[in-house]
Amino acid sequence: MTEKNIKPISEEVWEITNQRYVGFIDIIGFQDLVARSTHNKIYGRMKKINDFQKQNARINWGLADSSKLVRTTTYSDSIMIYSCSESVNSLNAFICTIAGLIQDLLMDGIPFKGAVAFGTMTLDMERSIFFGQPLIDAYLVLPFGCKRPNMQLSSTPLALGFEVLF
Repeated sequence: MTEKNIKPISEEVWEITNQRYVGFIDIIGFQDLVARSTHNKIYGRMKKINDFQKQNARINWGLADSSKLVRTTTYSDSIMIYSCSESVNSLNAFICTIAGLIQDLLMDGIPFKGAVAFGTMTLDMERSIFFGQPLIDAYLVLPFGCKRPNMQLSSTPLALGFEVLF
């Protein structure tokens, strides 16, 4: 990273479209859980996962203030994490947020898989419009059907997948 990417967090501006880091975490076994469990039990688990997501996206990690540099969205059993920009501060907050979320999922015994990618991403929270190559790359590099922890790389400059099973 160059020095131009290191600036005070207060100078970071959320642009609707920007170069950003995108994380995609998917809960493993959700389809089976829906088929074999009660609606209330699933809802309780999803509320807990949502609490983990929101909590980690609001933490001031010291040099990495997630509350200003990271945003998250949830759709069904998938959690998307977005950095504000490509800056060092945004990357630090992004990494801390994902690390905290992964820790919470591990501590609660929730199996998951995920991926991280980088590129131009539109994030219009007001209109619920989210699209960009890094979101597609993160989704496509998710390890599908794997039976043990693994990492996969895509052909993009930065896209990394991971899976944790219990």
